[in-house]
Amino acid sequence: MITTSAGANGAFSPSGDVLVIQSATQTINIVPTPGYGADTVTVDGVSKGSINSFTFTNVLADHAISATFKVM
Repeated sequence: MITTSAGANGAFSPSGDVLVIQSATQTINIVPTPGYGADTVTVDGVSKGSINSFTFTNVLADHAISATFKVM
């Protein structure tokens, strides 16, 4: 399972608790509200900076992704 957590002014697609078949690949898109952009995206506690999507490959364990957003 991949757990998503978006701050104010944005979302993930897909969002919430995303079920993933073991060993599968899952892309999570970061979707800011118009006028905003991703500020910091964190995957399993590690900052990935300001990205538009993240792909989990060969999923064998639970993961977490979170994002904060800023005015552009």
